[in-house]
Amino acid sequence: MMEGMMGTLHTITSGIVALLGAAPTIAAPFSGPHVGIQLGAVERSASATIAGRTLRGSDTAFSYGALAGYDLSLGQAVVGVQVEVNGATGAVRADDGAGTFSDFDPKWGYAVSTRAGFLATPNLLLYGRLGYSAERVREVFGGPTILIVAIPPKARWLSGSQYGGGAEFALSPTTSIRAEYRRNDYTSRYKANQFLTGGIFRF
Repeated sequence: MMEGMMGTLHTITSGIVALLGAAPTIAAPFSGPHVGIQLGAVERSASATIAGRTLRGSDTAFSYGALAGYDLSLGQAVVGVQVEVNGATGAVRADDGAGTFSDFDPKWGYAVSTRAGFLATPNLLLYGRLGYSAERVREVFGGPTILIVAIPPKARWLSGSQYGGGAEFALSPTTSIRAEYRRNDYTSRYKANQFLTGGIFRF
C-alpha cells in the first residue's frame, strides 16, 4: 500500500516537473497571502493495550482539507507559515486477532506549520515543512475482553509533531499546484502518513 501511494506521489511530482518547459517564467510567484484546498491519501496506524492484550492495526483513507498561509520570498529562498483544517474518511481498527478491538475514528483536525525552501527553477519551489498537528478522535472498544473490563468510548484530542516536504509549481502569478508528503506523530499509539496534492490561490 505504501509503495503504491509513493508511486502515485512520484507520478504527480513528475507531471509537475514536465510542465516546466510549457509554463512562462513568473516573477516572485511564491510570495504573499494565499488560500488553498488539498486532497489525497492518508495511511494511519494505531495501537492499544487492553487487559494485557496488545492491539495493532492500520488502514488507508481519503484525506481532504483547506488551508491559508503567507509566504515571504528572499531571493532564491522562500519561507512561510500555514494553518489548515482537515478530515479523513473511515476509522482505523486495532485488534488482537482474537476479537478484541479498538476503533480510532478521526472527526477533524488542524495543523500549524512553517516551511522553508528554494527555487529549483523560477516556477518550481522545493521545500520542507515542520509544525504541530492535532486531531479529534473518538475511540470505541469492543470484543470479549471489553465485556470484562467495561471500557466506555473516549473522545479526545491527540496532538504531536508534523514534518515532511514537497514541491509547488506556479501556473500563473496567482495560482499554483503542489504535491506534498508529511508525517504526523500524534502520539506513540496513533500516527499518520499523508500524501497530498493541492491547488493554491494567491491574492
